[in-house]
Amino acid sequence: MKFDFIKSLIVLLIAALFGYALYSICDYEALRWLLVGVGAGVFAIEALLTFGISLKEERKSMMFNTLSGIVLFATLIMNLIFAFCDFNVPLFVIINGLLLLIYAMSAVSIYRTQK
Repeated sequence: MKFDFIKSLIVLLIAALFGYALYSICDYEALRWLLVGVGAGVFAIEALLTFGISLKEERKSMMFNTLSGIVLFATLIMNLIFAFCDFNVPLFVIINGLLLLIYAMSAVSIYRTQK
């Protein structure tokens, strides 16, 4: 596994901008900071694993990046939808948490596969 510092720094800055976008879009003051914290945090984790890490084996790396990109896109769309509506906090946390944990479980399975 190889870590790229420059790409990771850029991804973290993009995640901060995404958090600011969520803050600006959300009209509900009580939910704004929760949306920014959870949305930008989950986005940062998934984006770091998508763009900041590459694996030694090309096949594993391609599968890992494809999975990461799909989950990143789903998280982006889901959090943008939550930003436009009044939502139930436990439902928001559960959906984001489940998506992140299923992604982590799948990513670990890809990483641990043998040739």
